[in-house]
Amino acid sequence: MIHNWIPTYSMLSGQGRELSPLCPRCSSAIETSEHVYQCPQTQAISNRRSFLENFLSHLLSLKTPIYILCTLEYKLSIALDIPFLPKFHNQEAIPPDTKPLLMTAIRHQNIIGWDNFIRGYTSIYWVYIFEHSHSHDIVCTTQTWDRSLVQHSVTLLQKIWNDRNVHLHGSSKAEAAQKFRVRVVHQVRQVYAHPPKLHKRFSAIQRILLHDRLRQSATNLQRWLSRINHQYYVSRRIQSHRKSDQLS
Repeated sequence: MIHNWIPTYSMLSGQGRELSPLCPRCSSAIETSEHVYQCPQTQAISNRRSFLENFLSHLLSLKTPIYILCTLEYKLSIALDIPFLPKFHNQEAIPPDTKPLLMTAIRHQNIIGWDNFIRGYTSIYWVYIFEHSHSHDIVCTTQTWDRSLVQHSVTLLQKIWNDRNVHLHGSSKAEAAQKFRVRVVHQVRQVYAHPPKLHKRFSAIQRILLHDRLRQSATNLQRWLSRINHQYYVSRRIQSHRKSDQLS
């Protein structure tokens, strides 16, 4: 997750393991790793808001200054593409000697990227602010807070990814099998409704009627979809080579 190497539909379709790169939740955009934590589906937005509030509550329990929480809440709401509904109102005045350090932390994190913040790439200036604010407080040491900030940031991203997987695959083996069957059947119906143009060496899509095809197991249907996807790309290569030969 930290390095964006997660099996999104964009990646899987590029590997020929899925027919479409579109997001399985909203079906309105290509599912990249960035789209996972910005998906516009209503339930996804609501869950991300809940995860963010949980993240900020953990930091609050570590005696994080309110002005840091307010800043993170605002900036991460933008990064996660969720409505800004401030829970941590900045009722705590920012000390004059801390404000320049806070502005520096914001600018530094802007350079690193707030999307990278939730991957654990947090600015060192957040630690400086915490240390400055708790110079006489031994309840939570700076080192403990620094580790917790990174840990909870990555946990926030992990919760978003797990939420996507639960929506797609279910939370149990039985539910996963049922969702897999529904998803594969939908893809098969789409192929029959809009059959790809295949080379004549391959069998026609309609050689087996749709209702007969759907009697097969979900695993066999998935294998058939992968085979059709491969045949489609082979057909395109044959057509491309034929055009090149005609031009030459």
